[in-house]
Amino acid sequence: MGQVQNGEQAKRYVQIPLDGGIDSFFSKSMDQIPSLMKLNREVLRDFVEKNKKLTLLVGQQRFSGALSSFGKDTVGLETTQHINISKNDRLLIIVEHPKLVRLIVLQVSFVRRDLVCSWFKIRDPRFDQRFKLTSQVGVKAFPVPPSVFEEIKEKSASLIREYSSAHMEDSAIGVSYCDYLTRHVGPLPDGDQSFDISELIHPVYEEILTQEPLAGRLEDISLGGMRMTIDAKDRQKKNALLFETKLPVAQGRGFSKIKVMGLVRGFSPMEEGKVGLNVKFLNRIEDEALNRQLLLMSQGNSKS
Repeated sequence: MGQVQNGEQAKRYVQIPLDGGIDSFFSKSMDQIPSLMKLNREVLRDFVEKNKKLTLLVGQQRFSGALSSFGKDTVGLETTQHINISKNDRLLIIVEHPKLVRLIVLQVSFVRRDLVCSWFKIRDPRFDQRFKLTSQVGVKAFPVPPSVFEEIKEKSASLIREYSSAHMEDSAIGVSYCDYLTRHVGPLPDGDQSFDISELIHPVYEEILTQEPLAGRLEDISLGGMRMTIDAKDRQKKNALLFETKLPVAQGRGFSKIKVMGLVRGFSPMEEGKVGLNVKFLNRIEDEALNRQLLLMSQGNSKS
């Protein structure tokens, strides 16, 4: 995000692509696999020999493609449409088949394109390293109503992530990753990230923050998700939550603020009276500097 002077902030904004894939985000009958070789042979044969189509989700757009080739962790799709892929696009390949009880999803990254085929590398669903922190870090989780995602589907609202950093007067570093529900629709202004996001905040977002949050302890975290420990009596069926926490930087010289939306993917047993809330962020935090910070915190080099 570049160098900034004391007291100044550097900010950039990225739209979180959801509306083309909200149904897959919330599907209770969805499995993620690391390779097409994990599919049932009869199912795979239909895609290889009978030209059954796969669905490629690129950000907010859907494309249909025939399987031209595949390997242990690669997929080649033939499409009749030209596909524009940008750096921040979330890429998924969706496998649907009458013989499959559950929807199959593959996370992929773009490799190259030739005249008729686009090539992708399959990413392991758990490719992000998960760090168990040595210091006690609290987390607040605010319930997000389903109406939020209905508005995104109807293109009357959008989610925007703000990446910001600041050098304080005492040389501390403040970094934040914040998701906002906004009234902004359509692409962000290309090359102009100077708009005031506070003028775009959706009223529902402010209502979310006025609710009584679910309080817990951060158990472990990665760039793609987290697990927080909560009282078993607070276990609830809320699917979407806005999570807020502050992570101390090594040597205590600042913090990283994380305020992002995520989905509850399940619960894990913890000590008596507690339960682990397993969370997948709606969008991965694309900042390897945070990954390095988490590595330091997991090694006990940070101060709470």
